Amino acid sequence: MLFMDPKVAKKVLLVLTRPALPLPQDVNPTKVLISKLSAMEVEEIKVLHNDQIDRKQEYKKQKALIENLHSLVHKTVSRSYYTYLIKKDTVGNTGEWGQWSSAVAGVRM
Repeated sequence: MLFMDPKVAKKVLLVLTRPALPLPQDVNPTKVLISKLSAMEVEEIKVLHNDQIDRKQEYKKQKALIENLHSLVHKTVSRSYYTYLIKKDTVGNTGEWGQWSSAVAGVRM
């Protein structure tokens, strides 16, 4: 069961971010180019790259879940309150929250 709490401030919410590619500096802070890394450091960056691929797949799954949840919220909120949802990325980041809180605040999914 999921409950969206509109009282949670947007700044304290976790932000989904795409995992960054590993850089030579992640293995050796003094090296800028992969060609300057030792054989052992190249192997380490390959391991980091494989880890990044796994994290990227997880990121894509989480992003799809968030998009599905976003779609579900839009489908379940009454059309008369839909104008308050446009361009909103959380249920609580609106100044006019009180106008439509009864439509969303108690929604349990």
